[in-house]
Amino acid sequence: MHINEGKSRDHPKELSYDPFPSILQIESTNKCNFSCVICDSRWQQRPKGEMRFEVFKAIIDQFRPSTLWGAILQGWGEPLLCEDLFQMVKYLSDRRVFGHFNTNGSLVAGENIEKIFESGLQSIAFSIDALDEKTAEKIRANSKKYPVYQNLIDFIKEKKRRGCGPRVMVDFTISNLNLDQVGPTLKFCEMIGVDVFNVHDFFPYPNVVKRFPEIRQLTDEELLELKGILNNARIQTVYDSWKESTCRLLRNWMYIDWDGRVFPCCHFHSTDFLLAENPFDLLSVWHGAKLNAWRQAHIKYPLCKKCLVL
Repeated sequence: MHINEGKSRDHPKELSYDPFPSILQIESTNKCNFSCVICDSRWQQRPKGEMRFEVFKAIIDQFRPSTLWGAILQGWGEPLLCEDLFQMVKYLSDRRVFGHFNTNGSLVAGENIEKIFESGLQSIAFSIDALDEKTAEKIRANSKKYPVYQNLIDFIKEKKRRGCGPRVMVDFTISNLNLDQVGPTLKFCEMIGVDVFNVHDFFPYPNVVKRFPEIRQLTDEELLELKGILNNARIQTVYDSWKESTCRLLRNWMYIDWDGRVFPCCHFHSTDFLLAENPFDLLSVWHGAKLNAWRQAHIKYPLCKKCLVL
């Protein structure tokens, strides 16, 4: 098991950062067909939409493939609801830029499976938080309408048939609601041939905690139980519990909404935190006064102090 967690909480006065972002997180769409209790998306007051390929291409073309390591094509929605998604992935693949997105798995079926393999996608993560359908529906409302588990099985079967394809991950958001589901879900992943089982903590978004006060992060005792399960896994497992002194995303990562607006990260969508609007010169934004000010001041924000990345 690989555990991403640190010890330091000392905050340096200056945050150094790379000359350019090596990873872009580009929100392909904020539309979603699920209504997950752990997600802040349903409470966000912003229009629904999806990025067009022309905007995406203009973003990617600002970087040389040798400097841009990868692009994550997700934000607050289900990427497979974006009409231009596969064109975006193919553009990344042709430029030898790593491409990844998370999916709730509901639409990974039929011709979409073929399109994923043909696009050259290098990594895909299925968001699955329980093997028990009752628990899964409690966390990810509307999931019972779709054969998510079978879709994952079929996708891996196709990968084995082809002898190649993207790395397949299962992304498990852990809370008190589903600790008992880690073991069964991990065994399921081992049985069908998932490459990586990734566990990360539930994030206590204010809107979520206010409406669902029964949801909480694990206690220290429960965390020991979780680590014991992961330590005995027969596939690669990762537990993300980042506690770095400063935000690593602000050092090498840039976030862009579906409508081409740049924000410090996916958690901040208020115009108070807007860094730039399309069209823009991303390197100027990266080295600009607004983002540099944010790099030095971000630790004062309550949301940053609770963040899994920090």
